[in-house]
Amino acid sequence: MEDVGEALREQQRLWSYGGCGIATVAWCLLFWGLYLFVPLSPSVWDKQAYSSACHRIVAGFHGLVSTALALWSSWRFFCVSHPSDFVDAVNSLRYSDPTQEYVIAVTLGYFIADIIVNATDKHAKFGITDYFHHILCGVEYVIILYYSWALIIHILLQTNEMSTPFLHIGWFLDHNRKNGTALFHVNTVVFSVLFYSTVPKWLPVFACTELITYCGLQFYFAYRIIISGGLVKSISDVIDELTPQCADAWDAGNASNPWQPAVLEMIKASGKDFNDAGNFRDCHNIADTYNITYCLVEEYYHQSDGITRNFGIGMCFPSACNASDYAIVYTHLRALTNCPNTTNPHIDCRKAMDHLTAWGYILLGLVIALLIIHIIGTTRDALFYLSDRHNHETQVQAIVDTKIPVATSSTSIEDAVVDNMMAYESTSATSKGTVYVDWDSLEKRALLGSHGSTTTTTTNYSNDKHPSLYQFLDCFSLRINFWKMLEISSHSSLDACNGVRALAMLWIITGNTFVVLFRVGIADPSVLTQYTPFAFQIIFSLEFAVDTFLFLSGFLVAFLTISKLLRGSVNWALFLLQRPWRLLPSYALCILGYTQLSILLGNGPFWAKFQYGIPGVFQCVDYFWTNLLYINNFYPTKFYEQCMGWTWYLAVDMQLYLFSPLLIIVFAKKVKLGYIVSIVVILLNICYLLTLSLAFNVKLFTLKWLDWACDKPFARTFPYISGFLVAALLLQRDKRQSRSKRAIILTWVIGVPLMILPLFGKLHLFMGHGWSYTENALYLSLASCSWSIGLGLVMYSILCGEVKIVENVLAITLWVPLARLNYGAYLVHSWMISFAYYKVENYTDFTMYSTLYNFFGHVVMTYLVAAFVFLLVEQPVLNLEGFIRARWEARKNSSRATTASWS
Repeated sequence: MEDVGEALREQQRLWSYGGCGIATVAWCLLFWGLYLFVPLSPSVWDKQAYSSACHRIVAGFHGLVSTALALWSSWRFFCVSHPSDFVDAVNSLRYSDPTQEYVIAVTLGYFIADIIVNATDKHAKFGITDYFHHILCGVEYVIILYYSWALIIHILLQTNEMSTPFLHIGWFLDHNRKNGTALFHVNTVVFSVLFYSTVPKWLPVFACTELITYCGLQFYFAYRIIISGGLVKSISDVIDELTPQCADAWDAGNASNPWQPAVLEMIKASGKDFNDAGNFRDCHNIADTYNITYCLVEEYYHQSDGITRNFGIGMCFPSACNASDYAIVYTHLRALTNCPNTTNPHIDCRKAMDHLTAWGYILLGLVIALLIIHIIGTTRDALFYLSDRHNHETQVQAIVDTKIPVATSSTSIEDAVVDNMMAYESTSATSKGTVYVDWDSLEKRALLGSHGSTTTTTTNYSNDKHPSLYQFLDCFSLRINFWKMLEISSHSSLDACNGVRALAMLWIITGNTFVVLFRVGIADPSVLTQYTPFAFQIIFSLEFAVDTFLFLSGFLVAFLTISKLLRGSVNWALFLLQRPWRLLPSYALCILGYTQLSILLGNGPFWAKFQYGIPGVFQCVDYFWTNLLYINNFYPTKFYEQCMGWTWYLAVDMQLYLFSPLLIIVFAKKVKLGYIVSIVVILLNICYLLTLSLAFNVKLFTLKWLDWACDKPFARTFPYISGFLVAALLLQRDKRQSRSKRAIILTWVIGVPLMILPLFGKLHLFMGHGWSYTENALYLSLASCSWSIGLGLVMYSILCGEVKIVENVLAITLWVPLARLNYGAYLVHSWMISFAYYKVENYTDFTMYSTLYNFFGHVVMTYLVAAFVFLLVEQPVLNLEGFIRARWEARKNSSRATTASWS
């Protein structure tokens, strides 16, 4: 390690000499600038006085700069580095604090510049003694760069130099005729003590000088060439504790050591302190030549706010070192700092995978095949549209499944829903046509923002030889699907659902922007104390954004299905199969993309953690099938072992959807019984959460809470059942009567506080005070219930059209395409954020501005990728559903007609 220190010293000498040249030129320019252009003497013709004034200004300026840097460096050394004694301060190796280079360059450059200026200035009073003084100081600076024993002379001379500012103060007071004042006499005493007590022949005062040195009042620590860096000191301190192979690898003085030429490079590529990942690329550049391994050593700790934080350091070590060597160095380094002692450090030396697997080639082939089909379908549709546009027969198309029903003054919301669904089914039965948007009228509506009936065009295939093939290809037309993505449906009182859905998605992206950033790690976690816990309450309450999704899902399922059941029957087999058919293709494609794109799109110190860690990408290799079966919230049993962990919501939503027919039938048969069953389900949910809290000591934001409560359907029924209740109330209400203003105000007065209470109820917990047993049980069991009831009250009032201002804001047409892309956005948002943060080269400096700036980038990237998924898979699958149903209905009708003709 001594040779390592010598190599680092040699590097610092070069830096000091280079800076010295720059400083020399700067001091010379300062003097001649003053001398030639600024009148500093009362008589500009008195050249000798004028030259003396310039010298004093330059010397005074140097004294102020050097003193300020000396105090700063001394404070940093004693208050930050904490040397054990004077010998330790002299002999210890510390790495990369730039203060010493600055001061050496400034002062050594001043000595050289002063000699040059005085030699070229004929009016200067510069005798042989002055030249000797400057040369002696310059030589002493050079010697101190090479030999530690020169510190004794250095300390004495530089303490003597500290008298310089007091000399200039005396000159100033004498020039202004203040030489008889008390200040002048005090200054003279201080100058005399500093100057005459530290002349080198007065060696007995060395003990006093050492004391002054230790108190930070001398110059040396400003010019220290002792190299600063906790990692180097940790290695030197524990070299005897390392395994023999690792200890020998760090022996830079052994020529037979294969790692000997790379020791200095390994030190430079390693982190210098906690939350410093070092230089990943430099380490890998020398890794193949010298068999070196880069490892990220981290510790994680969970705070009461539920956010996992970590601190760690990147280590570029010889491959002869094993995990125990890393742990020894890391533990010793932690002992030198104030970092909290948590669990055993996690040592990650894995290399990120950089080549495609078999699944990657399957994904590539699948995407290419889909693109080819889309190109063929788009080309066929465009050519047919342009050539036969004048033959198109126009008719009013019934609403497709993704559209919102139209409600007019003469028909209720549910009437419009049912009528439009029935019209869609009859239109789907057409065997000689396929429906596509009249994009001229749609373009006008999109540009002007107007609302109107959706006019669609049916292509007549009666004269074509292959109508089914053309209908199939039209399902993949990018032109048709693009306009469907941007289509603005006719105005409805349910349009407010679009705004709520889009805002909930933006809320989730905002929260995960912070969560993923903290999971990767920030350079200085202490900066978080600058922000009040109140500011993070809404950001980190992501569970309520998911509850909002579940509320809307339950509401729409109940509203549409109960309405249809009241008018006729529901094909329950089709009901149960329809949602997996629509969701699974996009889901499967995103899982493949998530696991394979992570191989190609990044590298860096954190990328292996992103691939192999927990949560990590390659967990999908073992558990992707649980996502496709929508059981990933039950197996694997650990929350952080799930593939694409944020998709637990999709599993919960699907499981509640499969449960919903039971409740729908009860509501359709007897509404009061439906209310009773809903209340019973909510009470069972509360009892389950209370049991977890009281009997099993499950606390909020702990691993137990994640595994047993966060992602389980029987702990998430509150919002889904609330959606059912709001749907039932809307279906039951008398449209001819409106509620009183008092009832509307009471709804909002109760609803809004019920939503705010769980949002800010965690403030005490975020402030680090902890919760009592009772507080934890109450919040865990009632928070989601409070949010769901409040949201239900507010949404009921909005959907009834009682608060037009809020309804109009949530019904802005901007929300429609965003809400249409919500499913794809939810699938890809987390890996867009992860791709951005895990690719960084070092721990990120956290500021609120930079994080919010990143948030807008994440939103743009998320919705761009969601649009790609929508056009490539999601909308074509919906089109294929209509195509298959139309063919099925056509065959049934044909079979009935044949049977009727024979009878």
